[in-house]
Parts: sequence; structure tokens; C-alpha cells
Amino acid sequence: MRKIAALTIGILLIFASAAMAEEYVFDRILVKVNDGIITESDLQMKLKNVKEKAKEQGKEITPEAMEQIRAKILDKMVEDLLLDMEAQTYGITVDDEDVDEEIAYIKSQRNLSDEQLLEILSQDGLTIADFRDQLRDSIKKNRIVNHMVHNKVLVTDTELKQEYEQNIDQYSTGEMVDISVIVLPVDVASEEVLKRINDGEMTFAEAADKYSVGPGAGDGGKVNDVMRQALAQEWQDALKGLEPGQMTDPTLIGGKETIILLRKVKPGEVTPFKEVKDKLLKRMMAERRKEIFEEYFEELHEKAVITYMDKNNGGE
Repeated sequence: MRKIAALTIGILLIFASAAMAEEYVFDRILVKVNDGIITESDLQMKLKNVKEKAKEQGKEITPEAMEQIRAKILDKMVEDLLLDMEAQTYGITVDDEDVDEEIAYIKSQRNLSDEQLLEILSQDGLTIADFRDQLRDSIKKNRIVNHMVHNKVLVTDTELKQEYEQNIDQYSTGEMVDISVIVLPVDVASEEVLKRINDGEMTFAEAADKYSVGPGAGDGGKVNDVMRQALAQEWQDALKGLEPGQMTDPTLIGGKETIILLRKVKPGEVTPFKEVKDKLLKRMMAERRKEIFEEYFEELHEKAVITYMDKNNGGE
């Protein structure tokens, strides 16, 4: 009996030792970041989410792709840990209420319901938990910038005006045109219609009302206040080189013989600088803050003591 008991205990110890070894391997340290660590179990939690999303979307991740994903996630975890350490150093925190307020702001700015927000996130392959994590990181980064480099984030009026002038097309409606159109049915010869207009037997408007099956029929074929760039390419090509008062030769557009009269060209309206200044300032400030943070974080990364213990990520 004693031999059997001893054998049983020995077997149990063997299995216990194997289990402990497996747990140790599973939770081994992958990266040391200053005084912090990232373990295998930390990484596996992240990879589990990736695998579950792929499964939900019916996608299969190849071993090669998984290795690349693993490396990217581990690098991101190093960055997150550095960020958390820096935030702790300066007493910077981001709680759930901060994230809730940011989500509420985003929804109000874009006029989104909870359901619409979830739909947009789903299209981007994100869950609400993913989105909250991204917002938390973003808020944390902004607060670090505010704390460390706020005085460096400056955009002068001169820079604003220069940006406005260099991208003036973004603040212009573009050239507008008034045209009249005759779109002919298959049983009407375009040459005959064009001859009657040129001979003065009828005006363009009269011909449009009599023959056209296109836009503006019944109103002389008029189509007003059209942005030239918004027209389909074949319409733009037909109008190219025309002066107001001139009309095209019969042109095949959309499978139908078409004659276009260019009646008027109006220059695009430019939104004044003062009306876009605040929006432009916000955009340029955000870009400047991003640039400064990236420079700051790169310096932080260089100063950190980062040791990869995992062979797949540069460890020995």
C-alpha cells in the first residue's frame, strides 16, 4: 500500500511540476521596460481578441500573418507601457467619465445615435471596448502634451493665412455654369435640329422644349448653378473650350445625342478667411500637437531601458 501511495504521490508531483512549468512558460517575461514588464499572458490576452474578431468575420489568419500581428501588438504594448509610466510620473489619469464625455462630444458633433456609432465602429472592425481604449490613449496623450509641451504648441495668424492661401481650392465652391441642354430621342436627327437653330428657325430654348427628353425639358433645357467639376467627365469634356453663348456639336452622352449651350460662367465663391479661421486653427493645432508628441515620445523611447526577452522580437 505504501508503495502504491508513494507511486501515486510521485505521479501527482510529476503532473504538478509539468503544470507549473507550463504556467511558467505561459507567463514568462517577454519585455522589460524600465521597471515594468510585459508577460506572455498579457500578450495572449491581446492576441485572443484578434483571433476572435477574425473568427467573427470569417477570416483565417495564417501563421506568418500571426507572427507579424504578434510583433506589432507587442511593440504597441511597449509604447502603451511607456505612456502609462509617463502619465503616472506626472499624476495624469483618464477615468471612465473622461471617456464617456469624449464619446458624447463625438456623437453630438456628428449627430450620431448610439446605434449609428456602433454601426460605424463595426464597419471599421472595432467594438465599443476597442473604441474606448483608443479614446483613453488619445486623451492621455493630449494631457501629457498639455503638461509637458503646451507652450510649444503654437500656430500664428501668419501660418494660418499661409495655410489658407495655399489650399484656397478647399474653401472655394469652384467655377459655376448655367447651361441649356437638348437630349434627343433616337427618332430625331441631331443635324436637323442643329441646322434649324443655326438658321434661326427656332431658338435653342424652343428646340429644347420641342425635342429634348433630358433635364430642363419644358423650361428651355435650362440647368442653372452647376459646379463645373461636379459634372460627369463626358459633360466636362463637351464644355471644354466653350465661351458663353456657344454651343457644342451634337455629342454622344449617356448613349444619346446631346447638344449643350453654355449660357453663363460664374467664378466660384471663396469662403472668407475669418469664417474658416477657427476650424483651421483647431486642425493645425491638432497636427502640431501630434508632431510634437511624436518627437517627445521618440525621445522618451530612446531614453528608456527596453529589453526584449522574446527571441521573436529581438531578444537573445
